[in-house]
Amino acid sequence: YQAGRHFQAAERAKAARKILEAGRLESGLFLASSRGPAKRLYEAPYRARERIARVEMEVNYYRINNPLVSRLLREARGLLGQANPNDPQALYKAEAAHHLASAAHDLIKADRGF
Repeated sequence: YQAGRHFQAAERAKAARKILEAGRLESGLFLASSRGPAKRLYEAPYRARERIARVEMEVNYYRINNPLVSRLLREARGLLGQANPNDPQALYKAEAAHHLASAAHDLIKADRGF
């Protein structure tokens, strides 16, 4: 029982960290790089789409009714809708969408216990 609570707390902490990182990305705190966006950043819209789809499938399969998970998915979809491959700031928003969807996945794992 105690190990389950530890796992739940660890997953919630990971979700909180990812939400914080998403907020930083969305606000543009990481835009100070003079070299431009990294190659990984150009893949952000595709990774975000994959993660959102995966989380939506898990929500439906496990019948998750957590309102925070639903809100994070809504926010992630909204940020992903603003993604434009030619605009570096929009790519940061896509990366933030990926972080939000990952946070929702961590919350689902915390609720499930595995």
